[in-house]
Formats: sequence, structure tokens, C-alpha cells
Amino acid sequence: MGSIIWGIFGAFFTLLGLVPFLGIMNFFSIPLLVIGLLCGIIGICKKPKEKRGSSIAGTIICVLFLAVAGWRTYVGWSATKKLADPNTLQKLQETSDSLKKLSDSMNNLSDSLNSVGK
Repeated sequence: MGSIIWGIFGAFFTLLGLVPFLGIMNFFSIPLLVIGLLCGIIGICKKPKEKRGSSIAGTIICVLFLAVAGWRTYVGWSATKKLADPNTLQKLQETSDSLKKLSDSMNNLSDSLNSVGK
């Protein structure tokens, strides 16, 4: 029964971690899910065969959400790693400069169209 409770708490934090900018919640969910997984495995090994249902269910919940939390943590880590790359920062600066030039051109075009209309 304990593995289901740990799994539900871990699943809650995992689902919160899927929301953009709340990925930090996975650092709360992963330990909870690991504890639930260990409780489930111990429950499966120690309980009689006819009383293992809740331990099996809790173990399955923990494994599924542990995979989701691990995937989300990996995605966030790789995105952060790419952002910290100097080449990425240089490309972002170039793109920002290009967008500023485009914005200035659009403003000039708008000003010239307004002056023609008057």
C-alpha cells in the first residue's frame, strides 16, 4: 500500500513538472518515485502471493512516472546545455540584430506610407 501512496505523490510532482517552467518539480518527484519503487519491490518479495496486488500496482505507477520524470529531466538538461553553448548565444544575438533591422525597416515603410497618404 505504501508504494501506491509514494507513487501518487511522485506522479503529482511529475505532472507538475511537465508544465513549462516547472520542470524543477521533477527533482522532487524522482526521489519519491524511487522510494515508492523500493517499497513496491519489497512488498512484492515479502507479502504472500494473494496480497501483492497493491504492491504490484504501486510499482507499475512508480516505474511509469519515473520514466516520464526522467525523460522530462533529460529534455530540460539538454536544452539548458544547448543554451549555455557560446555558438547558440552568438546565433541568438545575430537573430536579435536581424529582427531589429527588420523592425526598423517596417517602421520606415509605415512612416513613408503614412506620409504618402497625407
